[in-house]
Amino acid sequence: MVSRETEFGIGGAMVLASLIPIAIAIMGNFPTINPGLIVNFGVTGVVFGFLGFYMIGTALFRT
Repeated sequence: MVSRETEFGIGGAMVLASLIPIAIAIMGNFPTINPGLIVNFGVTGVVFGFLGFYMIGTALFRT
């Protein structure tokens, strides 16, 4: 079992780390539309973001 502070910190780091693949997908699609780049990087970033927010939520609302 992990302490609340550690889980909150890891969740926050995952949310921040999820911005990198999302930014790669957005900036890589600027000149041309490339759905493969959106799927490969964008979905990975969104999943990391959701996991990070889930970890933050469970750490905040744990009794």
